[in-house]
Amino acid sequence: KVVVVGGGIIGSSIAYQLAKRGAQVTLCERERPAAGATSKSFAWINAYAGKEPDHYHRLNRLSTLAWREVERGLGDRLAVQWGGSLEWHSDSEAARALVEQTRHQQARGYPIYLVGQEEFVNLEPGLRPGASVEAAAWSTEEGNVDPVAATITLVDAAKSAGAEVLYPCEVTDLELSGRQLASVVTSEGPLDADTVVIASGVDTPSLA
Repeated sequence: KVVVVGGGIIGSSIAYQLAKRGAQVTLCERERPAAGATSKSFAWINAYAGKEPDHYHRLNRLSTLAWREVERGLGDRLAVQWGGSLEWHSDSEAARALVEQTRHQQARGYPIYLVGQEEFVNLEPGLRPGASVEAAAWSTEEGNVDPVAATITLVDAAKSAGAEVLYPCEVTDLELSGRQLASVVTSEGPLDADTVVIASGVDTPSLA
């Protein structure tokens, strides 16, 4: 018996994966799915921008690949847009930095390429950069997703796999028997649990 606390993109994904594997899952969300940080996410799926040092880059690359695995399981319902991302600069110094960063990412094996003016226009025919493009780079495997819609899709998939979803349902305490978890105390009453997963964003420290 697993109680997952928090119905954002993380909690809903965990609930779905556990339920799919046969766990008895209850997902508790204080307000509604995707009510917290998830609804404010830019939802850019990438392992490029600011992903340093190397081990953090690798974690993000695995996460990007995991999105594709989840998409295969849920089909078009997840609605990920895999168009990649295009970055360009007109300032010479910024352009040089982009070229250097692109080479650095390529050395890691990341699928990113410098593109010329013709390919730039083909990739984004409706874009008018307003100044000459000194350097442009295309990260081919990146994507984006509507974070609220994706969370609701994952919640529905968790339900279909047998999970119980409770909201509004606030988790207020954890009851222990010795050093073992006994139950999860909620605004709707106690829930028996062998394991609790706290995925409640900025509220995690206070609950933990």
